[in-house]
Amino acid sequence: MPISYSTDSGLESLIKHYKDFGDSWTRAPLATLLWEGLDRHGDCVRTVAGPDALYTWVPADDETRSFDHIHDLLTAVEAEDSFGWRNDVIERNRSVPRPGPKRTQQLVNPDAYTVTCDVRDRTVVLLDDLWTSGSSLSSSAAALKRAGARRVVGLVLGRQINRGYVIGRGGEVFAEVEARGWNFTECVLCAQT
Repeated sequence: MPISYSTDSGLESLIKHYKDFGDSWTRAPLATLLWEGLDRHGDCVRTVAGPDALYTWVPADDETRSFDHIHDLLTAVEAEDSFGWRNDVIERNRSVPRPGPKRTQQLVNPDAYTVTCDVRDRTVVLLDDLWTSGSSLSSSAAALKRAGARRVVGLVLGRQINRGYVIGRGGEVFAEVEARGWNFTECVLCAQT
């Protein structure tokens, strides 16, 4: 479930400046976007996930960073957050190459992540910063499913779509978002009810 859509690399650029360069000014708009999405549509997520869900995030891939950017954003909105986000559910297995869309990478590789707590028969809500190719979120979700999770609900700060992007349904989604626009009043979950 995307909290927002980003066309032609707008949000992608903001997130990159935050997580790769530590540009602190970018924290406020990103945390606001996360808070707004959870505040408006948290009940939609809770309804889909159910009462026993675990809430966690895709672990940071770059160990050279001085901080976990998703955890930092969740901390920024914690006062308004009643989900109980946990950082002990899944971790990055750095002995396995990072999944991704490049020719040298596997698009989905559950071995790139290690599940570190009991997820058997549980729903896991998995937050990621950006869905571009979907490789990190899909690989994490596959690792959770392999460890026995009943269901994994993907939640992303932004769905990156570019006009000419050919992986998956990127071009098709771009045309749909461009035609109908986007706002916070409906998410993909409540729009279906």
